[in-house]
Amino acid sequence: MATEVNEIPGQLIPLQGGNVVLPNSAVAEIVRYRDPHIDTESTATAPKWFVGQFEWRNQQIPIVSVEAAMGVGDDDHVPEQLVILRSLGLKSDLPYIAITARSVPRLVSIDRSNIVKEQDSDDKQLPFVLSHVLVNKEKAVIPDIDALERAIRKYRPQ
Repeated sequence: MATEVNEIPGQLIPLQGGNVVLPNSAVAEIVRYRDPHIDTESTATAPKWFVGQFEWRNQQIPIVSVEAAMGVGDDDHVPEQLVILRSLGLKSDLPYIAITARSVPRLVSIDRSNIVKEQDSDDKQLPFVLSHVLVNKEKAVIPDIDALERAIRKYRPQ
């Protein structure tokens, strides 16, 4: 007999002006921010949200600024953390991606009573955003990881 899951353990990843919310299962590790390696040839045409890459567990992991993709935040701020996400795609060329965070993510239990879609949000306006939500009355976005992975492949050095 199948058991109904009522609660999902998750993380609120702090951004300027809000959060990203993800299930714990999507997060591989959280590390202190490291300056990215920038391949000038491939990043010359890259959008502002593609920060570069860094080495983690002998792999080059692309770094993405969700804030830059959403058009929020200031350029002078250096993030404190990198949140390394497991890739959702089946292609092995991109097993992980990292997103920048303002500080250490917070654990949160997500259930039907504490997550609500924001009424005034237009989710189609921003790239890489599936939905704007409130988690425990805090603003958050649910990212479109599939779209992010497809976009990264365009700018990431092979």
